[in-house]
Amino acid sequence: MLTNLGVVAGLVLVAYEVRQATLQAEAATSRAFVTGVVDSRRDMALSPGLAERYVKENTSGVETLTSVEKFRLAEWEQGRRTRMIGQIIQYRMVLLDRGALEAMLPSLTSLEKGLWADLEIGPIRGFADVIQPIREEMGLLDQ
Repeated sequence: MLTNLGVVAGLVLVAYEVRQATLQAEAATSRAFVTGVVDSRRDMALSPGLAERYVKENTSGVETLTSVEKFRLAEWEQGRRTRMIGQIIQYRMVLLDRGALEAMLPSLTSLEKGLWADLEIGPIRGFADVIQPIREEMGLLDQ
């Protein structure tokens, strides 16, 4: 009987430790998510060349960019695409809150149909099982 009690107590302790590790992983993921967004927005705000390319693209279109401007903008957007893929992976691993994914999906949908298409950057593939149901719920498929 005492042995069984010890086993149960051990299992409870292991479950507690697993939960604490999960909470720490979720907190670290959330912190990394916010830091990544803040860093990229700060980089955009402080980079005169990048800001100028975005203004030029938004007002006159991608076709008015020089080849170097287009290359730099495409590389920036590839980085953004990679960050978004990371966020989807974190959500799939249950480390990122659904609200963060819902906040990102309208931008992703707009970029895939707009700027990324203009820059010949392909849409994010391989995550339909994760993002399609949420896109449908949010009414993003018809935009």
